[in-house]
Amino acid sequence: MLETALAVKQIIQQNKETEESVFSEEWKGLLSRYICGDQTVFARGVAKKLLFALCGSRAAYFATRDVCLYRLEMEKLSLLREGTTGFTGDMPYQMTVKLIESLQSMLDVAALRPHNWQLYLVQHQASIAPFSFLLEALFLLPEESVIFLAKLLALSFKPYKGSSSSSAAAPSPSSSDTVDPFKEQVEKGLPSLVETLLADKDRVSRLVERFLLQSISSSVRQEIRNLLYLLWQQSPPHHRAALHTMLLSTNFSKIVPFGQNASQLIDLLAYIISKTSHEEVGNTTQGMVLFLLPALLGRDS
Repeated sequence: MLETALAVKQIIQQNKETEESVFSEEWKGLLSRYICGDQTVFARGVAKKLLFALCGSRAAYFATRDVCLYRLEMEKLSLLREGTTGFTGDMPYQMTVKLIESLQSMLDVAALRPHNWQLYLVQHQASIAPFSFLLEALFLLPEESVIFLAKLLALSFKPYKGSSSSSAAAPSPSSSDTVDPFKEQVEKGLPSLVETLLADKDRVSRLVERFLLQSISSSVRQEIRNLLYLLWQQSPPHHRAALHTMLLSTNFSKIVPFGQNASQLIDLLAYIISKTSHEEVGNTTQGMVLFLLPALLGRDS
């Protein structure tokens, strides 16, 4: 492979237009698999240099590489789902380990470069729909995997803060590194993720009841709170209004008995109400306040 890589790299350097005319996306996909694969460590260094030469910028290089990793890990998760009848059957210990490893691999990269994670979700929303896959898995998979899924779903809506970069090693950064060629594509595709989550009005209620109230893990409650907070931040006004209504449709008589477990939900509701006009708040919010205030005061007395 070394000889081939050197020959291809020389061609690219001699004629920059060759990248588009000769080397297709299949080449980039193949090199990315060499970089991400467990069995191809021997060729990883050469593959990185060649992929960077094909991509031409650090942002494009990391985007191509990260998206490939997500594809590979999602393929593993799909196989696990098939082996457990859609995640509804019992999952043996070894399968659980593989599940956690795949989720951890995706989360490690997504936390470094969340914009590339969003790019992957947007690019594949119309085909394999990974966002819908993870959202469904959140309610089906065992407790130990929930925190990973919640973090990945929350990162789906993390605001954009510059180009794809990190401390991870990348060959020869260039002056074009500050330009993210996929920013516009992600911004146009994020509304479809918002619509997917809000399409089922019962889903938000299930998120609230199961993970913001019933979960004994403060980390899980915090991540679900972050998910709904970031969802609200990324939503246009009509979707914010829909989320506001869904959250306020909660049966508030169920909140107080959960005590401290309800703190993340109350914090989220307080934030959204503070950012909502008086006309939009309406009688539902007033009813919530009138119900919760005496109950909370009674609990503290």
